[in-house]
Amino acid sequence: LNRKKIGFLAPYKENITLKICNYLISHGFDVIEAVTFNESRDSVVCNISSQSILNSVEKLYNLNEEIDTIIVCCTSLNCAPIIEKAERLFNINLISSNSAIAWEMAKKSNLKISFEGKGNLYLQ
Repeated sequence: LNRKKIGFLAPYKENITLKICNYLISHGFDVIEAVTFNESRDSVVCNISSQSILNSVEKLYNLNEEIDTIIVCCTSLNCAPIIEKAERLFNINLISSNSAIAWEMAKKSNLKISFEGKGNLYLQ
């Protein structure tokens, strides 16, 4: 996607989120901001609403408007309903764990699916 300034959103406790950000940084990613729901219970994480995720994306973007890509980490977070809206509202790319996995599977299997409404990643 040729983007440079990454915002990172995760549901995890701060210390775990920081470790993931540091890992990404050590592998050449420029993570400039991070936001977390600071939650340790999966039973709570899977019930975080799409609207709460969108609100957190907005919070993250407002921390630093240089962000051009936001990574939402955790397969329990339901991001699909808000990916296209967030990209349009903030002029960013939004990549979730699930969207990245599905994109990679579709590409590797040469699966012909509609990419409409799935975000900028699927236009690659």
